[in-house]
Amino acid sequence: MAVYSDLETLLVDVDDHVATLTLNIPETGNAMNGRLHEQLAEAFYLLGGDDDVYVIVITGAGDAFCGGGDVSYIRDLHPREYDDVFRTVRRLVQNILSLDKPLIAALNGNCVGVGATIAVNSDIIIAGEGIDIMDPHVKAGITAGDGGALMWALNAGFPAARYHLLTGEPMPAERALQIGLINEVLPRDEVLIRATAIARQLADGPGQAIRGTKRIFAKVAELLGAGVFEFAAELERVSLYSEDHKEAIQAHFEEREPVFNHR
Repeated sequence: MAVYSDLETLLVDVDDHVATLTLNIPETGNAMNGRLHEQLAEAFYLLGGDDDVYVIVITGAGDAFCGGGDVSYIRDLHPREYDDVFRTVRRLVQNILSLDKPLIAALNGNCVGVGATIAVNSDIIIAGEGIDIMDPHVKAGITAGDGGALMWALNAGFPAARYHLLTGEPMPAERALQIGLINEVLPRDEVLIRATAIARQLADGPGQAIRGTKRIFAKVAELLGAGVFEFAAELERVSLYSEDHKEAIQAHFEEREPVFNHR
């Protein structure tokens, strides 16, 4: 069994072959900083190799699933650190996609940015009533290239994916259910209970058949997305140097709307 005690930004609980992975920075809405990025990538790697884990449930501590990128962290990044950030994000997405055990997202609160990327790359998504799922990269002057665009398109369809990723507008969970992006919407205090019940069903099921079926879907995504992640990640990396991104960050801390006029 793997040791998870060093992952201080996360809680990992393994109970009877079901692992519950909790993003655990509730004071920031579980916003993504460099440490959480790194430790999530490591957690998925460890969980993938843990023979005692048959199914994984991911959720967030507090009132949010994930608040997106930590703006203070993003502001303080030096350009020489961009390559390291994208290597970590690539490792995170690849470790999720390489899992041969089911991943269930229990969206207990709003699901933003990289959080939405994790959710749409999950196998089953249970969301709370009234929450929003959104990828607001463009509102920060950043290309939406962290690995979510393909799965948004495959799950929600190209028209919805284009609209929400080009505008950065939130998608209410109820709408996400209608178009097939997520599987169920429940009262928030029932989300983790339901996700755990599904995990229990899968953990008690025919493991080889379930893992094999998951691998088929993973192969479909791999074939359809061949080369997409590298292309998208490079476009996102370049956009971090843009004047629009600098303006978005400055506007955030000045508590005003950004003015984008750079092409």
